[in-house]
Amino acid sequence: MVAKAEHGYRFGDPVAVLPGTLVTADGKCLVDVGGGKSVFAQLVPAEGVAAFMDSAVVDEARVLPIRRSTAGERARTWASIADDSHVEEFKDWPIAGPRSVSWCLAFLKQEGRNIELHHERFKALAKVDYSAWGMVEHKEISGFLQHLCGYDQLDPANLACAEAMFRRLQTIEFSYLEKIRDAESKAASGGRLTLEEQAIFGGLTRSDAALMIAPSLLDHARSEAERSASLAKNLRKAREEREAARKK
Repeated sequence: MVAKAEHGYRFGDPVAVLPGTLVTADGKCLVDVGGGKSVFAQLVPAEGVAAFMDSAVVDEARVLPIRRSTAGERARTWASIADDSHVEEFKDWPIAGPRSVSWCLAFLKQEGRNIELHHERFKALAKVDYSAWGMVEHKEISGFLQHLCGYDQLDPANLACAEAMFRRLQTIEFSYLEKIRDAESKAASGGRLTLEEQAIFGGLTRSDAALMIAPSLLDHARSEAERSASLAKNLRKAREEREAARKK
């Protein structure tokens, strides 16, 4: 089977190996396809064809190795997505701020849920239905990501579109942060302290965070908000000084 697409042959196309062709011990060879051209090929046993075809994208940073269920269907757990995902730096990455997908993958792995089950948990924690702001969008994006990662088996950590989708999920979850924290604190301490505050006083790190919001993204958002507020304040002060100077 062709192992490198070239000369009009696609990866996986069958080719006939002529007698006298030098074949390595692991079944690799160059096959003469006529016209002075040859293609790189691999001898593949019948039972290994599916695995060979799935190996076509192992060197592409945006694609994960294909995994299948025991029934032979394309399927991945979110734990395996987190384990096999490796961030590659791109100089022209188009989205400002920290790349948050890897943190979200680790969160889902620790949570032990796929993205759609996480959505259901978030909805239950927020105690809202689909008439509430952002909940339908959160559900739909979660479904898109389930297809993108579980079936298509792309590496979301290296996809700008996946970063944008995870950012939107985090934005929606952040909008319900105070509501969920208030409900937690009332249940745990009668409203006196949040679970985060109790963990801080106890010298602990809270490991069961309710929402999928990357700390680095929160820090970035706070920094940008403070910078914008400072800029607006300085512009307002400069305008007031100009107006005062004109009145003199």
